[in-house]
Amino acid sequence: MLGESREPIADEWAVHDYDSLPNLGEYPSIDQIATIAQGIEEHGEAFAAYVEWLGPDGASIEDFNDKYLGELDTRAELAEDWLDNIAGLAEVPEHLQAYFDFDAYGRDMLLDGCVVNEGGHWFYNT
Repeated sequence: MLGESREPIADEWAVHDYDSLPNLGEYPSIDQIATIAQGIEEHGEAFAAYVEWLGPDGASIEDFNDKYLGELDTRAELAEDWLDNIAGLAEVPEHLQAYFDFDAYGRDMLLDGCVVNEGGHWFYNT
């Protein structure tokens, strides 16, 4: 069947193999595939982890940039990095900062649901 522009129009199509992309299901939109491919090209496996966590329907590069915290090895690194970024310990005297339990704070961030760890990549869960 030909459209007005003489380009073939598919009544139905499906994707059965994903190479280097997260599985988007059998019937993703071309826009979803393009957005995810662009995100992976720009941000690598971190964007793929984001899509695995959030799902393809809500994935966007702008949202990724808002939610991505980084690739961190431990909850303690997450908490320390997050507190550094918001100057959370700036008011605490330096000699007392050593007593802060970053691991426990990172654990609480996970338990509270405000962050998510997907394959070593950390995201705000907002």
